[in-house]
Amino acid sequence: MRDEDLVDTIAAIRAERTSRLCYSPIILFTADRAAGTVVRYVRFGFDDVISLPARRDELAERLADQLHEQVYIETKDYLGPDRRRLDRGAELRLGISPHTRLVLERDPRRGVRVLDREVRGHRFKARAAPHTHFMAKLFGQHAV
Repeated sequence: MRDEDLVDTIAAIRAERTSRLCYSPIILFTADRAAGTVVRYVRFGFDDVISLPARRDELAERLADQLHEQVYIETKDYLGPDRRRLDRGAELRLGISPHTRLVLERDPRRGVRVLDREVRGHRFKARAAPHTHFMAKLFGQHAV
């Protein structure tokens, strides 16, 4: 599938606001392990990018990571996971445009619920906990 088609598919899913489909995890499975490729796909709005082949336990953990609480960002032209998780520690976000920070809960039995919705648009600092850094999950602890 071409990159343009992937972006269009993600946009169509995220635009489906009449149901909770827009909050569904979108995971890309790929044989490409290049860091630049994986980062590019995450910036497109994938919740996770899993390089195959993957060990069964690693695959189970990555899929389970999509359950429970997730943070999504909603702007005028984007809805999806916080792409700042790619930045080392997501330490500083200055001059940001207005956006809404959503805390979602994904539960296999109850579906998806929005737990918190906070409108932002000012300067703030965000620090990610070291053990939750997204790049470490993609490339191992030595990546961060």
